Amino acid sequence: MSIKTGQYVVGPGEKAEIKRFENGKSYLVVPYYALNAGGIIGSEYNGVSIIDVDRHGVVTDRLVYNQSPEKRLDMVNKIMAMDWSEFANLCTTSKKYRGGFSDLENPENGPGEPNLTNQIMAGIDVQKNDEKDIRLDVSKKQEENADSEFFKCKTRSEMMTYLLRHSFHHIDNMYSPLAFSWDIKVYNFNETGDLGEENHYNINKDRNEEWAEYLKENENIFYQACSDALSVFTDYRIDKSLSWRPLGVDDTPQEFCDLEFSVTGRSGGHLVLTDWDGPGKITFNDRQEICDFIEELDDEKIAYLYHIVASVDASTTDQMIKNAMGHAYHYIRNNWEEENPVEKKPEI
Repeated sequence: MSIKTGQYVVGPGEKAEIKRFENGKSYLVVPYYALNAGGIIGSEYNGVSIIDVDRHGVVTDRLVYNQSPEKRLDMVNKIMAMDWSEFANLCTTSKKYRGGFSDLENPENGPGEPNLTNQIMAGIDVQKNDEKDIRLDVSKKQEENADSEFFKCKTRSEMMTYLLRHSFHHIDNMYSPLAFSWDIKVYNFNETGDLGEENHYNINKDRNEEWAEYLKENENIFYQACSDALSVFTDYRIDKSLSWRPLGVDDTPQEFCDLEFSVTGRSGGHLVLTDWDGPGKITFNDRQEICDFIEELDDEKIAYLYHIVASVDASTTDQMIKNAMGHAYHYIRNNWEEENPVEKKPEI
């Protein structure tokens, strides 16, 4: 994720720097050649800005105003080399200091407290060296399997980063709450119903052309296949290991997750998590609610939520969706062949 610089447009060959103090308090030092005012780029406004990442606020800007990129770079390097008192003095004595930053105005007390969620949302890596591994045992097992790319997060800050930067979508219209979401649009899948070596049923290849014609005349088959492919989320319960089991299968003692998913979007292209068995609601009015919710989860609950989200991520890759659609068409075609057997020609 790239570092967000807000309205400040960073020029070619220049980049924003992160100035982080010992306690984790962080600022963005941004050399910019223009301001973006709602899509209108104003190059008459330029210089170096300082942004308090933890408070989401501009501290000052237009340092070295109307100067060359080299002058902006020199200023950035000077700022990056400053200690806390020098930095605070630069900020509070600059012409464009916005005011209201108590830690900068009282430098003797040191930098203010960092806000990890705001740093994550700004695109800053917040990993700490002394953090412990808080993963669930099942996450550790998953890391050893083929799904390892989705289960690499071990510490709280890594999991917070993963969750806060995940995709979210409105559960209904643009005014409805936001929820964790997954893009489930599918392209170029196998609609023949023939999975080759993976076939569960015997498919009569001699009927391929007949099947193709049937699909053309029955567009609803696509939506039936989509529904079948998604049933693993919408019609099933999930045990705590995040393996999928049908509703009512309770032969052995099993601790189930209580999760609810639905499908949304104009073309039904997004899967959203609308309810869970953890603390608090899992839908949100805005991004700030998402930040507050995740920040307030204890280690056990954040590890649990991370495992849920990572498991769905692993189950909704492009290839997994294509596979699910292929299997759905396979079952539908088998039923079609059984319900419409080939008429045997009478023996002469």
